[in-house]
Amino acid sequence: SAEDKGEYAKAEKLFAEARALEDRIAGEFSLGNKKDIGRVAHLDQKVRLMQAKPLAESARALEKEAGALYAQKNWNQAADKYQEAYEKEMVLRDKYMGLLPTEYGRATRLLSLGETARAMPEYEKIEASAKEAEMLSKAGKLEESEKKWDEVLLAQENLTKLHPQSEYAGKENLDRLKNWRDKDLSASGVAHFTEGLAKLNGLIRAGKSDEAGNLALSLHQEGNRLVEKFPSAVPVDKVTLTKLQYIGFKARDMALVQDKFLSLLKPVPGKDGIRMMYHEVSQILYSAIMEGENPSASRGDTLPVDSVTYDEAEEFCRRISWLTGRLVRLPMEAEFKQAVGTVAGDVLPGQVWSIENSDGRTHPVATSKPNANGFYDLLGNVSEWLLADLANPGALVGGGDCQTGLDEISQVTTVNVLKKDKSRLRGFRVVVDENGKK
Repeated sequence: SAEDKGEYAKAEKLFAEARALEDRIAGEFSLGNKKDIGRVAHLDQKVRLMQAKPLAESARALEKEAGALYAQKNWNQAADKYQEAYEKEMVLRDKYMGLLPTEYGRATRLLSLGETARAMPEYEKIEASAKEAEMLSKAGKLEESEKKWDEVLLAQENLTKLHPQSEYAGKENLDRLKNWRDKDLSASGVAHFTEGLAKLNGLIRAGKSDEAGNLALSLHQEGNRLVEKFPSAVPVDKVTLTKLQYIGFKARDMALVQDKFLSLLKPVPGKDGIRMMYHEVSQILYSAIMEGENPSASRGDTLPVDSVTYDEAEEFCRRISWLTGRLVRLPMEAEFKQAVGTVAGDVLPGQVWSIENSDGRTHPVATSKPNANGFYDLLGNVSEWLLADLANPGALVGGGDCQTGLDEISQVTTVNVLKKDKSRLRGFRVVVDENGKK
């Protein structure tokens, strides 16, 4: 048939003639009941379909031609072809809706492709100017670079106004360029800031508290300036700014904290580079690091801090890491058990504050007997938080407490507790990990 051969004009004429014959039959033989409404509708649809098919094929041919021109960077010609394809697609949508299967949003896509091709010369200029601005900043010509970046952003705003349907228009592309600009213009400042952080950590580890405090406050101001001037690049995170402010304000206490804290560490047997506090974190130490905070239910400077959540213990680790220049964290379960060592029944009672000898209350740290590895109260007194994955809502707690029986404590078992949980019988101790990255 003509339709199968793609002879749509001929097929349209033949279907129209068939439709006319149906009308004639219905008119001349009205009493013969020969009018077939369904067939009439079918022929009407066929006529319209023969009109739609060449239009659809033409639209797709134009799109293909436009794509080839686009690949050859013939932007204006490509845009014209996309526009023709779009106009034909709009006719198909308006006059022949539902007759042919079509891609959803095809007309919108063709319009966007045409606008994108039309915008390409401007886009290429914008990208070239951005690279020129980048080269200027790398050459140390920051003032010239900043002016060039201003031109780039203005050109991008104009592109969006002129070609709003283009793929290179819109806020996302403007934000991309702003981010590029901020990273470029802030690069030297960020490098200087990063060098300062490394120097600061060296001063802290060397115990030069006055120099470290002054540098921290200077870096805090520098970091704030970078964030304020280059917000898109976000070169300095809030945690780092908080750290610098904290070190600056606590510098006067740094030497004392380091001397006291580092003297409380003992090596964990079989764990190279890992040193653990030989007693639990006391309330006086916790308060000193956490700027006066003390959540404990049973108060006393030398008592172990209690009623801390996992996150509060982690925050303590973070802050004392800042003041010592070392990685401080909660112990892993294996480290905890390695420090506990072998539990011997004949010496265990004197090493543990349990329900049998504690009167059901916590006791000052390091007032029992140490175990064979030199650690106090790993078992009994308060149970202790152990290190957990960040994404895990729970964490292990080990050691038992002053209201636990000696038989149970001697099993050295651990239990899983929600990180947000607080208990007046739970505290923690920390390790310094010389193997990890600060």
